[in-house]
Amino acid sequence: MKKIVLNLVAAAMVTSSASVALADTYIAEVTKVTPNVIEVMSNGKNYTTMKSNFQFMKVDAKISYSTGFTGKIKSWSAYPFFSGPGGSFGSFEFYKIGETFPSGQRPNSITRLETFDIHAGVVEIKAREACERHENALRNGGQSNKEVHAKTHNLVFNGHLSTKFKVNGAGGNDKTKVTESGGANKLTVRCLKGPKAKFVGGNTGGFQSQVSVEDAILFLKGVSTQSGVCKVRLRLQLSTSHPNMNVNFRYHHSTGSKSKVYSEKSNGTRFLDFTQEFDVPTDQQGWAEGVFHVENAGGAKFKTLPELYKFKCAKGQIGKINNGQTSATKKLKLKLN
Repeated sequence: MKKIVLNLVAAAMVTSSASVALADTYIAEVTKVTPNVIEVMSNGKNYTTMKSNFQFMKVDAKISYSTGFTGKIKSWSAYPFFSGPGGSFGSFEFYKIGETFPSGQRPNSITRLETFDIHAGVVEIKAREACERHENALRNGGQSNKEVHAKTHNLVFNGHLSTKFKVNGAGGNDKTKVTESGGANKLTVRCLKGPKAKFVGGNTGGFQSQVSVEDAILFLKGVSTQSGVCKVRLRLQLSTSHPNMNVNFRYHHSTGSKSKVYSEKSNGTRFLDFTQEFDVPTDQQGWAEGVFHVENAGGAKFKTLPELYKFKCAKGQIGKINNGQTSATKKLKLKLN
């Protein structure tokens, strides 16, 4: 395991008096990423959903800082991010942790072993975006979409910590030290190749009429009500293989909650457009964040891509997913070309 040990006077990002900062040392390392391989499936045309099955990606880290004998640590914070092919896998600043020490209780050194729990829904969005960036780069390089999705691509990202320390020294001046230092652990995003086309034999002449759902897309919007309850408005659009076809589905939330089963029918042009609102929880600062997706509940199989919401709502309003008991509206529209 390679450790990053910095004398902060030598770092260009640090501004501090030499008498204080010469003794400052800093260690930051990502010690483990679980799971360290994320697989994203392909339908042969687009990257769709994450194959890996887990609830949280755990990023273990070690953070150590010492001011020597003359300085004191007032506060610190840290969050993980990953860099690699085509840019960053994603910054997870929302998961930032840290401490603030009151006057008279400020240490001159700290060592912390921390675990950041990144929700699978957030990881899935980041992984799919990484595969799409790589896909676009290959297409720009002359490959066809068919060629891109005919192979499995492994994208390796390096784990880092973005940290911030606020300290004071012998002169009593507060100094902010910002560093971005790497860890030895890596995360692999595996963009899987698409399935091979299948020929159906028998008396069908190689073709088989199947009942299926196609092009299922979920749109969402955060809604802050006058009563202070935070809501998310979800709009599901999909096409069916046959007109006037029943589709059974549930809404799934990143808390593990599931809605009741909805049974809706597509119109004569095989299109279904359905809108539903849910109450969502917030933290004590009033931020609502989570992930929704929709999947079948029996019948034709389908699953939308996960959609992340994050917005500021009423401070301290603690709600819960209401299992779909709010009123729903549905609209049937002509299928768009």
